[in-house]
Amino acid sequence: MKFTVVSDECFDDPGSTIELSIGERDGWSLLRKVAHATRAEGDVASLAKYEASLTWLQQAKNFSKAVNEYER
Repeated sequence: MKFTVVSDECFDDPGSTIELSIGERDGWSLLRKVAHATRAEGDVASLAKYEASLTWLQQAKNFSKAVNEYER
């Protein structure tokens, strides 16, 4: 699924996107994300990427936990 920012009231600029998909590799379920923030530049982009990686790490843990509970 893909989300696109359409409002000026979000922390990302309109046109920014995030796309989530679930796949499988070698018997493992994978959560894939692709994000694009319009007008993100230099230090701001680097900081945002670092902060996002922390969020995505936690979301990956949550996804893994949910899958493991479902498979029981």
